[in-house]
Amino acid sequence: MDLKFIASHNQVAYLAPPPVKHKQLFTSLIKGLNTCRIVHALQDNPVVYESLIRDFWKTAKVEIIEGKGTIAAEIDGMKIVVTEQVIRDVLQFNDQETDPIELAAGTIEAILPRLSYEGRFPPLVKKFVHPYWRLLLHMFLLCMTENRGGIDQLNTTQTAALICVITNEPFNYSRYIFEAMKRNAIG
Repeated sequence: MDLKFIASHNQVAYLAPPPVKHKQLFTSLIKGLNTCRIVHALQDNPVVYESLIRDFWKTAKVEIIEGKGTIAAEIDGMKIVVTEQVIRDVLQFNDQETDPIELAAGTIEAILPRLSYEGRFPPLVKKFVHPYWRLLLHMFLLCMTENRGGIDQLNTTQTAALICVITNEPFNYSRYIFEAMKRNAIG
């Protein structure tokens, strides 16, 4: 097995105090991120090998086991089963199975002005957000969405997840990630 290390898959959010020229603008954002529910997922830096990722997705199938959705795959002859609970345990989101995965459109639209959002919704487009929030939106796009490169907008569910990061409201991030993984496994 070729265990090629891929640096681009091993990126973490840098949540130390900002440089002096940005200190006034971003200090509160960095403090907020360091105390939010997704901080472990943003900062954990596991070693990721391209061949293991490729093997996983090449064999990944969505299955129902004991009445629950799973993603079953094989890596180097070993069966791997991923569930929402596995994601919850590994990424330490501190979320509950009963937490919501959506927010009402009215709730989202009431919060967007606090982000100085100047565009139409949906979708939430990064360039229409104040630079203070654009940094967070950028980090969220990279770390917490299945969006491919070049997509600078969030759909309604992704926007709900982002708003719950900002407001520290309950959100089922584990299901959110698991559902994205299932979509990827299905193709």
